[in-house]
Amino acid sequence: MPKTTLNIATINQGKVQFYPSGSNYQPTSSAPATAAQFDIHIPSTVGGDWISNSELNPYIVIPLISSSYTGTGFDEELIIRFFTSSHFGDYRTGSFPPDGGGWNVNSVSASLYYTGSNTSAKYRDVLLTPTASGAGTATSLRNIIFDLITGSSAYNSGMISASKQGNFTSSIYLINARGKVNPPTVYTGSLASNAGFSINIISTGSGTLNFAENYLLSVNSASLSIEFDEDDPTSMVFSSPTSSLGVSRTNSALLYFSGSGKIGFNTKNPKNAIDFKADSFKIRSTDGKREMQFSNEGKLTTKKFSNSAVSESIGSEIILSYTPGTFLSPKKAQVGETIGTINFVDESFNTSTLSKYFKSGSVAQISSTVRKVTGLGAAGDLQFKVNVDPEAPQDTLVSFMDIDPLTHGATVYFPYGITSNTHITASGDISSSANIYAADYYASGQKVRPNLYWFGVCDAVTLAANDNLGAFPSTDVSVVSFLATTLTSDASVFTLSSDEVTITRAGVYKFTYNVLLEIGAGSNRTEGAIGILRDRASTITLIDGSRSSTYNRFAAGGVSRMAGSVSMFIDVAVDDSFYIGFYKEEHQTSNTQLQTVPSGTTWTIEAVT
Repeated sequence: MPKTTLNIATINQGKVQFYPSGSNYQPTSSAPATAAQFDIHIPSTVGGDWISNSELNPYIVIPLISSSYTGTGFDEELIIRFFTSSHFGDYRTGSFPPDGGGWNVNSVSASLYYTGSNTSAKYRDVLLTPTASGAGTATSLRNIIFDLITGSSAYNSGMISASKQGNFTSSIYLINARGKVNPPTVYTGSLASNAGFSINIISTGSGTLNFAENYLLSVNSASLSIEFDEDDPTSMVFSSPTSSLGVSRTNSALLYFSGSGKIGFNTKNPKNAIDFKADSFKIRSTDGKREMQFSNEGKLTTKKFSNSAVSESIGSEIILSYTPGTFLSPKKAQVGETIGTINFVDESFNTSTLSKYFKSGSVAQISSTVRKVTGLGAAGDLQFKVNVDPEAPQDTLVSFMDIDPLTHGATVYFPYGITSNTHITASGDISSSANIYAADYYASGQKVRPNLYWFGVCDAVTLAANDNLGAFPSTDVSVVSFLATTLTSDASVFTLSSDEVTITRAGVYKFTYNVLLEIGAGSNRTEGAIGILRDRASTITLIDGSRSSTYNRFAAGGVSRMAGSVSMFIDVAVDDSFYIGFYKEEHQTSNTQLQTVPSGTTWTIEAVT
């Protein structure tokens, strides 16, 4: 079937349809007329002298239009005749017209040439000069016949066309006289059977004269159709039929204006005021440097192509914006208002239109809420929320991570703890108001010790009672001086006053002391006792297991120094106070005096829990 050569727009039955150039016409059930074709063949053995002086000479009758359509009772014909100049007067041969020049033949020779009663016939005549027989003569005669055909009024009007085939054949086509015609007539005259010409009938045509079917453009060939929806006459649809331009489409609707006021793109059933239905779509800036794409995998992507050597500080960006004001008059958000939320939702649970996306169908959220507003701007937090009870999901999600400088300072707050399968590395301190646990290689729970400690060095010589023997907790017990030289991790936990260390935080602590005693006066044997004493609400007690002893002998300055050392765990209550005391336990003479050696006396307290 033919194709359109122009862009066509049609209006029919309330539809406006556009057909691009090249659209296929749709065939009808009526067969069109076909053209006849005849081949005139001159054999290579043709004789050189066609004309006889005694019998009818050669001619060709080619029917062009059947008598059924001429109204004369005769076919419209093209008749080719061949003459010799000897049958004309000399004045007739000087200028021999091919259109019927043979009618001027001498009367005595007229019976040697074809004449007929068909007044609709067109004659084409030619004078032939005898030549030698053979292929050259055959080609010359073929060319003469071709020229007679192409010089006819039928050819010049476009009714017929002709062509040369090889060296010996001339073809004629009734291209604009299509339809059934009678077979042509060939008369070879006196030519021998192997030297005469012939006509090969390729086709005598078919159908009514020049009948052509009325080609129709199929609705499915339209590239665009605008019409009212047959199922909803109040709605209008712009569609591209499924076979248009050879594109396979499952949905013909391109743009749909619903009678309800909704607009659908690629759908006839818009669910919202504007409903795009596509496997993917992309929005790009005019310069091509920025784009947003929704892919057929369900991914939302924003891209930025800077095409610049300058470093980018923002890159591609997604903005969630909120104001309690209007589009024309935006206002500052109030403290406590949420600026934006990214919601992760199971759509099947969202059955309530009142609180859609905030019920149990929401499995997680990332949100930011305003925490402070100033003239310079607003400050907010960033919260990562999930459902706190997986077995019984609640309507409200709970934050598992907060970034809120106003409330928590420059830290990240994890209200439900952190679990990690890899290392957690910190360049600063790690602190906790409760215990920090870790697991050892045998999967038993290990508690991380708090980083709390106190350290003291004896700052001055402390003397024991000179004459008397003492006893714990308070009989002639001297207190080791640590007043000046101390080191502590937290002065709010450890305080030193009058050589007593007060601990404001309860827990288990490791106490370690090393007290070096020597004979300061006298020259005889002496034994000393050292211990840790607790002062709790003015009640003094010796800590069990904290007692150590020394044995000192010889005079001062001699070999008389000996240390008492203890390292132990003590369960400490809030505001318990501790000091280290010592006394003379035995002596050989009362004038022998014990005293501390500051450079060898230290005390360390470390928090264990």
